[in-house]
Amino acid sequence: MKKKRRDRNLPGLFAAVLLLTVFFPRAMAAQEPAISAEGAVVMDFDTGEFYYEKNADLPRPVASMTKLMSLYLVFEEMEAGNLSPDSLIAAGARAAAISNNSLYSGLERLQAGENYRVEDLIRIIMTKSCNGSVLALAEHIGGTEEAFVKRMNETAARWGLNARFADSFGFQDDGNAVSPRSMAILAQRLIADYPQILDYSSLPETVFQDRSFLSTNTLLREGMVEGIDGLKTGTTDGAGHCFTGTAQREGRRIISVVMGASGHTARMLESQTLLEYGFACRQVREDAWNAIRESFHADLAARSPLRANTEVILTAALSGLTAEAGGQVHWEVEGLPVEGSERALWLMNGATAETSVLVPAGDEPLSAALVVTLPDGTVLRQEAQLPRDEGEVTFTGRMGVRRLELYPETSFRVPFQIRCDQEVYSVTPAGWYLDGEPIPFFQNAAFRVGPEGRRSGYNLFGGELSPGEHLLEFRLNPEGLPGVEQASFPLELLILEDPEDIFTHNPEGEAA
Repeated sequence: MKKKRRDRNLPGLFAAVLLLTVFFPRAMAAQEPAISAEGAVVMDFDTGEFYYEKNADLPRPVASMTKLMSLYLVFEEMEAGNLSPDSLIAAGARAAAISNNSLYSGLERLQAGENYRVEDLIRIIMTKSCNGSVLALAEHIGGTEEAFVKRMNETAARWGLNARFADSFGFQDDGNAVSPRSMAILAQRLIADYPQILDYSSLPETVFQDRSFLSTNTLLREGMVEGIDGLKTGTTDGAGHCFTGTAQREGRRIISVVMGASGHTARMLESQTLLEYGFACRQVREDAWNAIRESFHADLAARSPLRANTEVILTAALSGLTAEAGGQVHWEVEGLPVEGSERALWLMNGATAETSVLVPAGDEPLSAALVVTLPDGTVLRQEAQLPRDEGEVTFTGRMGVRRLELYPETSFRVPFQIRCDQEVYSVTPAGWYLDGEPIPFFQNAAFRVGPEGRRSGYNLFGGELSPGEHLLEFRLNPEGLPGVEQASFPLELLILEDPEDIFTHNPEGEAA
């Protein structure tokens, strides 16, 4: 079964889903809602931004919202070809017992050993929250519920969720805990990877075994929120009343999570409030993005002279912005992305983006670009040709000694100091040489030295060298890279012959 993926641009989805929350102020579209539930969040499905948070990172029991992770694994099995919507699976004895037990929700009345279509089970799971149907799927896929739950937890860990599941359907409060933020990310991932979940969660009712089952989502059943099409309720003594809701309007989707509400009506009304607040915040963001598209400008410059093989800071001062919004930025130099330059940036007048780059060799001006990606996927570029400085990068350095004489049995650490003569940081090959040959393990392909200077040193062992004259050198740019001085700092070295024994041995142990 192929995934029915939607044609969406979800920049930085999942991997950087917390980035906007951490770095960006919240959109103040309206007065921030007063939520009485123990935990809650509102998330923009497309950008990953959280517009509202209350105890967002505090794990709590999530009751039947657990079923969203279970169904993710069911869809994985269908994608892998191990199941299809028309596959028949047999209900086990425990699943049948649960489905007929009034202590559990749903009461779909499965019979042990009877076969049921996968799609029919998904329908009653997403409408009436039937527990026995989830367990039947879990046991079929995992062999045992324990093995299936292990896979649930491994999936949550792989995604980096603050989540722990104790069973496949959320009835057990002890050991079952997910933070509101992680619950929203789970819902985001489920909808993005398997959007067909919405075909089931948007059903106000379904029929199973000639019986009608109404959706527990009264916002959906009563049409209280425009565009609502999911997602999942949950209720236990430990979790309280919970709901992960989602709605879509004009291609924009918002996800809300309410946990620990005082009752069913409270969770639905607060979810309605959060969803409306989310759409209002998204409108504020879109107004800002539209304004930025019209007025964005960045003045690119370098903080120090541009010379080949030097490390410089490129800066971009933002101006002309009539609205403020978050974005992702990265830099390009000579048409290639600068590794490690990606970061979140709040787009506002006076904001500055910067990155460190190693200036490549060349005579032409340095081509640099700041690339801004708005959360809706719009890409803005500001390019500049930055002039290079003429002349080589040069160095001043010295050994700690000029000439050294060593007996074979002695050692000495040769100190060395060096600095760059210009107000730049040079990054160039360098290393220690003995008698014109590079000393193994003492070569540095990216030796960094700036105007404040740098210390180095080499330990000489006289016994490793033959008696006579030797030359120890520290060389910079030995291969002659353009724009950087080739420099050598030598030390004349003499290894002396072994002297005669200047001590005598006294058998009595007294000094001679």
